[in-house]
Amino acid sequence: MPDRHPVLAGFRAMLAADIARLLAKGGILLLLTRFLLTPAEYGLLFLALSVLGITFLFSNFGLPGSVARYVTEYAETRPGQVPHIVRFGLSVNLVSVTVVCLAVALFRGHIAAAIGEPALAPLLLVGVGFIATRSFEKHLYALFQAFNDVRYTAIVKTVDSVSQPILVAAGVLAGLGVAGALAGFVVAAALGTALGVVVLYRQFYRNWEPDAEMVAGLRTRLLRYSVPLTASGVAGVLDKRVDTVLVGYFMNPTAVAYYTLAKQISEFVMTPASSLGFTVSPQFGTHKANGELDKAAALYESAFAHTVAIYVPAAAGMIVVADPAVTFVFGAEYSGAVTAVQIFGVYALLLALDKITNDGLDYLGRANARATAKGITSAANVALNVALIPVFGVAGAAGATVITVSGLVAVELYVIASELPLAVGRLVRMAGLVFGITGGMTVAVVALLPYVSGLLSLAGVVLVGVAVWAVLATASGLVDVRKVGMLLQ
Repeated sequence: MPDRHPVLAGFRAMLAADIARLLAKGGILLLLTRFLLTPAEYGLLFLALSVLGITFLFSNFGLPGSVARYVTEYAETRPGQVPHIVRFGLSVNLVSVTVVCLAVALFRGHIAAAIGEPALAPLLLVGVGFIATRSFEKHLYALFQAFNDVRYTAIVKTVDSVSQPILVAAGVLAGLGVAGALAGFVVAAALGTALGVVVLYRQFYRNWEPDAEMVAGLRTRLLRYSVPLTASGVAGVLDKRVDTVLVGYFMNPTAVAYYTLAKQISEFVMTPASSLGFTVSPQFGTHKANGELDKAAALYESAFAHTVAIYVPAAAGMIVVADPAVTFVFGAEYSGAVTAVQIFGVYALLLALDKITNDGLDYLGRANARATAKGITSAANVALNVALIPVFGVAGAAGATVITVSGLVAVELYVIASELPLAVGRLVRMAGLVFGITGGMTVAVVALLPYVSGLLSLAGVVLVGVAVWAVLATASGLVDVRKVGMLLQ
């Protein structure tokens, strides 16, 4: 890369792409909730997307991550193997995607009946295209990450994201309702995937001179390493998708709308952590391969410090302003989502820590430990959802997610601390300082909440909270203004 600081350049590119994605998702959210769909229709759409999301596990398995790991390794040691690895991974992925798409198309009625929502059946048929395009898109993201040039991931993401609001709105306004909205997501993903394939071939694949044949046993190693990644994928599906399906099963599409809205709000604030985690993860593997564990540790410590500094106050803000924010932004008909939004404030912090840690464990060769932890906590998540949703409804589903993700993040932090020579004491002291500053910010915001009467006054209170945090963070030495200015430049 031409940039003297490839990690920073990649982070900037991914952050820009994720901001575009964030704005697009926000636009879609407001369009669908405020203007185009009823809460029940909105819930049905995202119930369908959750069911389709579960199928990604079977269409991708853990293969993209395994391919990325071996591309990173062989690019340093035997570059001629890289084209073989890429070609083998995409070929296997094509077979698995085809099988899954046919299965969903054939058994869509049975799936809808099992969940108790017959209206899902036609949506699942449309969703076959969503499975295919998003599966290959995910594979392309992993490859660009492995080539240590996530700028191209950023470009593909931006094309997909920016086109979504236009295409989704067009589908609904064409009179196709929920199916039209889903078709919009499919076409947007297809545009991103097509661009990604062209970029992969022109910028990477054709520039590597392949060896005469693939190293003996490499195919087996690729498939074998995908097994723990598949286990992690199962856990990810259980954490991110099954809870929504269970809300639909035990309750109704309107409850799904409340739960989905709360979870989407928490995921909106994931942009910096997602960008940072995606960018730095391959660097851990590169530093370990070169015997530079101190550099890997310094990189993770920096990522951890920035993540805590951003997401602790963000979590507190979500908890404090959830009630007026949901009412004024999305409408009184979504007030049932307020409690879940507050619970998911904690989830936002936990998920941010997970984002900067979990992929790094794969590149450090600790995929098995990560998979074991995710498997256990995800099974617990399903059990807690089944136990809590019938009693506490949407809040029960949110609480189950927070409890189990807390356990997962604790294990991930322990494993990476055992793998890298981290300055744990310094990180703990820094986190304590952040919590103290956040407490001061929270007091200021709570004192002003009685004066909130609309969107403008709500925005004013939020800005006051940000200003208080900035002043306290600067005065305490947590934030170095000079460094922030250099970064922005």
